[in-house]
Amino acid sequence: MRKDLKMIAIDLDGTLLRDDCTISKRTREAVEEAGRRGYRIVPTTGRSYRNTRFVLKEFQEISYFINGNGSVITSGRTEDVLYFHEMDMDNVREIYELAAKYDAYVEIYAGQDAYMDAKGQEVIRRCGLPKEYCDQLLATNRITADYRKLLAGDHIRVGKVHILVSKMEEKDKLIREIDLLPGVHPISVIPNNIEVVQGRWSKWNAIAKLADMVGVRQEEIMAVGDSNNDYEMLLYAGYSVAMGNACDRVKEISSAVTDTNENDGVAKAIEHILN
Repeated sequence: MRKDLKMIAIDLDGTLLRDDCTISKRTREAVEEAGRRGYRIVPTTGRSYRNTRFVLKEFQEISYFINGNGSVITSGRTEDVLYFHEMDMDNVREIYELAAKYDAYVEIYAGQDAYMDAKGQEVIRRCGLPKEYCDQLLATNRITADYRKLLAGDHIRVGKVHILVSKMEEKDKLIREIDLLPGVHPISVIPNNIEVVQGRWSKWNAIAKLADMVGVRQEEIMAVGDSNNDYEMLLYAGYSVAMGNACDRVKEISSAVTDTNENDGVAKAIEHILN
């Protein structure tokens, strides 16, 4: 057992989840066993807290959740929000107006929830994503009848904006338009998506903040991931594991490479540190 590690940050899509958005029994048991042995288990994902809690409803050993690409940290025991990285609302409104010109799915991450509108419910099905992924998002997303009205007030705090475009040729144009706004740096994780948070905030920034809260040192953190929004956490974690299905950029900076998400890569990585 690796006693030098105290926290395990695990990405969801392409990592903990198989391609059909399910989790194998072996992987779930490995994660739960690590939690029982005292490791702090931290799902670290671009998804909302509400959706992650829904997807991981069978898990009992989750210490904390990091969601919205690091924009919100939630206690797994009490569900209290421990930290929120807030976007400038003028930017959020402008990003929505830019995206509204296209055939796009717009998802607004506010607190622990994600919002979508009726147009988004229809567009997401045309974006080439797995049906299982779409079904999971739709199961927990809150529906707004009017995004402009929702974003007009001062009652809402937004941590992330997620956009899916149905036409690939429009994505690069929209990214360039968003990139002109002050203080935002859009990224893309899958071919037709755009994700925006405040500044260059990443999953790693939230992991580091949580680690400081609970007294865990950088070298005591293990991170597992596969994609561009996992890059910083794999680069800076004390022990980083790239999935076998990860992009080369991620594999190159990781401490180790495990099997794919289809072949219990997370389970094998965790079993390695437990045994």
